[in-house]
Amino acid sequence: MSRAQELYDRVLHTANRFLYSCKHYEIEALSEEDPTFERVAERMIVLAGIIELLADDFDPMMGQKALEYSAHMHKMGLAIKNKENDKLSELVKELDERPFL
Repeated sequence: MSRAQELYDRVLHTANRFLYSCKHYEIEALSEEDPTFERVAERMIVLAGIIELLADDFDPMMGQKALEYSAHMHKMGLAIKNKENDKLSELVKELDERPFL
């Protein structure tokens, strides 16, 4: 397995954790996490940039997909931070409908 694939798997694993947590816990509990969901998503965005560099030659879409998942997680993190239940529910539904999660 390539390093890019390992990092991509980490992004997907984190997206799955976001999805599970947001489905099973109230927004108040989610907002108490340390590091915050927003901060974790920011780290995933950095990983997505690394994936883009590593995978560009053999799978340019891998980096793009990693960035899409990471950006989506960041939106979820902001909704949690701002305690926007309706927005978070909408984002959870969208993430839940994404393929291969």
